[in-house]
Order: sequence, then C-alpha cells, then structure tokens
Amino acid sequence: NELKSIFPNQNIHFIPQNVHIKEYQESREHVTTLMHPNHSVMDESIAMALWFAAKASTSRVLMVGMGADEQFGGYTRHATRFRREGYQGLLVELQLDVDRISTRNLGRDDRVISDCSVEARYPFLDEQVVQFSCHLPLSQKMTAAGENKWIVRESLRRLGFSASLAATTKRAIQFGARTAKIQQALIDA
Repeated sequence: NELKSIFPNQNIHFIPQNVHIKEYQESREHVTTLMHPNHSVMDESIAMALWFAAKASTSRVLMVGMGADEQFGGYTRHATRFRREGYQGLLVELQLDVDRISTRNLGRDDRVISDCSVEARYPFLDEQVVQFSCHLPLSQKMTAAGENKWIVRESLRRLGFSASLAATTKRAIQFGARTAKIQQALIDA
C-alpha cells in the first residue's frame, strides 16, 4: 500500500502466496537441484521462498533486494563487528560479503527464479548503486549509534514512506516467507 501511495502511476501488485507443506515437499528436490552447488539449510529455505515467489509472479520480472544488507551493513554480524572493532572492522566484514555475493547468492537465486521463466532484477547491485556504495562514508551505512543501513532508511523517509516502515527491523526472506518454519516442521516430523 505504501508503494502504491508513493508511486501512484506504477502498476504494483502484491500477490500473497500460501504454500501448503505438501506442495513444499513435492517441489523440494527440484529446487535443491537448481540451487546446486549451494546446499545448506539456509540456502534451501531462501531458494524455496524465491522459487515460490517467482512461480506465483504474474510479471516477467521479480525485484530482489539482494545486496542491500551486504553493502550497507544489514546483518547482525556487521553490528557485532562494528561494536567490537569500529568502522575498520565493519569495513572488513562488508568487504567479505561483497566479495562472495556472486558465488554465495546470485547464482543460486538466478537459477531458482529463472526456472519459473521469470527474470530477477537486483536494484541494489546495479553498477551505479555499487559504485555509490563504494564511495559512501561508513558512517552513512552504519551510524555511530549502530543504526544499520542508515542511508537506505533515510532514503525511504525522504521518499515519503512512513517512519515505521523506514525503521522496520530486518527480517530474512526465509523467516518472512516462513520457509524456515516449514523446514523445521519437516525435520520434526
């Protein structure tokens, strides 16, 4: 609803997708084959969430937020490193994530999404955004008070999104989509 109010002339659709555990199980082997060589429980829960999102898409393009956390300090480990070692430690941790994003995430995500005849778009990995991020002072990625992804949050505020949305705590896709919960249910069964 906020996207529609900020960009009233854009054709924006929210398509809720409820996946039954049986459908999850029936798709699991296929999706884990697509995500190869990635094979962790986390990889699977992310891949399953993206695959079902792409499968439900009525558009040819799926926007994926990959890259925001890796470049702008969105993970808990970034805040931990920052508390322990300051901005120098944060810089090292961010560089680790940026260096491995192509092997750790993009291949898996692209294979899973394109399997559904949908193309992934990664606005945070656009060349101009990455260049901007590389030249951005670390204090605009994580404030001295430890507010992560500061510039992303500030951009949302300035675009007119609600303060509560801009301050929302990060929730990983596998938890927001509840694929991690389905996996746990399968393990417990």
